[in-house]
Amino acid sequence: CMNEDLRLKAREFLLNHYEEKQIVLEPELQGSSVRPDLAVRTQNATEYLLLVECSSMSTQHRRREDIKQLRRMMEIADVEYGLLFSDDFEYLFELTEFDNELVEREIPDYPESRATDFEDVLSEKELEFRLWRARDLLRDRVSERKYHQHLFHALFRKFVAQEQRLEYYIDNVDEDWITTVDDEITNEYPSYSPNVAPQDAEIQRRILRSFEGVDLGKIQPRTARAFTGIIESSRQSTESMTPLDVADALVELANPEQGDRILDAAAGIGNTIREAALRGTDASAVEINPNTVNIALFLNAVNEVDIDYFVADFLKEGLADESDPTLTDFGDDSQLESPSLPVNQDHVLIDPPFGLLYERPDGGVERNAEELFVLKSLQCLRSEGTVTAVLPQGSLYKQKSKEFRKQIRDDYRIKTIIEVNQPVFQHTALPTVIVQITNEPAPRNAELQYAIVEKSAEDDELIQAVQKIRDGDAPSLQLSELDDGSYLPSEIVGVNQVTQQLRDRFGEIVELEERANELRTGVKLENPVQESQEGTIPFLRPQDVSQGSVSQYHPHDEETVTAGPEDVLLSVKGDTSVVYNPS
Repeated sequence: CMNEDLRLKAREFLLNHYEEKQIVLEPELQGSSVRPDLAVRTQNATEYLLLVECSSMSTQHRRREDIKQLRRMMEIADVEYGLLFSDDFEYLFELTEFDNELVEREIPDYPESRATDFEDVLSEKELEFRLWRARDLLRDRVSERKYHQHLFHALFRKFVAQEQRLEYYIDNVDEDWITTVDDEITNEYPSYSPNVAPQDAEIQRRILRSFEGVDLGKIQPRTARAFTGIIESSRQSTESMTPLDVADALVELANPEQGDRILDAAAGIGNTIREAALRGTDASAVEINPNTVNIALFLNAVNEVDIDYFVADFLKEGLADESDPTLTDFGDDSQLESPSLPVNQDHVLIDPPFGLLYERPDGGVERNAEELFVLKSLQCLRSEGTVTAVLPQGSLYKQKSKEFRKQIRDDYRIKTIIEVNQPVFQHTALPTVIVQITNEPAPRNAELQYAIVEKSAEDDELIQAVQKIRDGDAPSLQLSELDDGSYLPSEIVGVNQVTQQLRDRFGEIVELEERANELRTGVKLENPVQESQEGTIPFLRPQDVSQGSVSQYHPHDEETVTAGPEDVLLSVKGDTSVVYNPS
């Protein structure tokens, strides 16, 4: 055992299931020089029922070695059941024969006797454990960046082979078998791309061994979330995915009804559209990467959901001919030779890639492709249909996104804004917003509901904010308050609060625009002078004032705008507002 405390903790745990006389510390096993940390005797004390090994589970190597040692002791001592125990994890399994080999099967309850029957359904913990072990077995052959591609393709092949009753032996799996199964997959799932699927037979065999004896067809939807969890926990993954909690929030906010037509325009592996499909919607998805589509098809299959996946560039389809866009109604059952944008959708859910520079057909470049995704998604809606999208917060306040804001404000109705001030994506610190836009004109007196989420999604604050909006308990803003400036609720509310405080304190206040002909931000000097010289004046920035020093000077002439003792220097950035008086 890694330490005595863990072994004692395991013993106390076992006392919840067995009598004290049944539990033995470090029992001697006939035929083995190695002892397990604990064992549990049968009721009549004639043989061992369960062997227990304590483990820190801290590394893949530790897990692999501890389970290997426990299995070896069980086989030598002819014990059916084993338990790998750590501070926060119990892996309880039996050794059972499958294809003339002993394989592990997790059991849900602690056995009272040998050969206890149990329901043959894979649990989430066992699935997680097998995913760990598959990764351990491939460490010397596959980088973590490529692991998930090999993993999901191998499991997809196993799933279809079981479904089609294709008998095989793992040791005989070769490229011919892979080709045969890929043909079966393509027949059943036309969006599958066998040309991008990994073909290395040895890697596929190792993964299949990790899942030997597992019926993938019996995985329950909640259990299947472990597949996406292992991707989410990897910083090296190339798969495009929306975090499960964000996907839940998007679907809950959209609130599609059974039979609604719903599209994910940048679906990735399908976390969002799959959750919507589980609600009985008529679901479609567009994804540009065929490898990612292959993985999504497998995850859809084990979740038993039907989603029409299209391997296509959503923006390219939308931009192909903007004067006469090729939009296809997917309401009928016709087979399309080339996918085009679906129309008349009740909902579009979208978590687009951020910061993508996109080349238009005319050679121009779109610098904010995530905004273009939203605009093109709006064109896919029926009247009064809704887009629910994740965007970087900058789209709601930056100057370069002003035209985007104006278009959605003028042509559509902004229904909801959820401002999330903590990162929701694991690999980026970018703050985001969830925006809901309806395909209908908005009257000037219309309102939008909003929420401001300060904590991380792990604290459930995001889903709680969605629920308040669904229940009509969230605060609201007048759409007229969004004109020209920032659309971020925190900034609008903040300005309103400060304005009211100023009105309470001073007899008269006016908008700055009424006093200034032109407002500029981010002023930069073309030829700054580093030292004070004759004919120069300090170029004063807020940070210079706060530091008590001047780092740049500017030539002074009659046209230079200068600040005097009665002027005020304002610095507003992020959540902090600072006011400096030059004098």
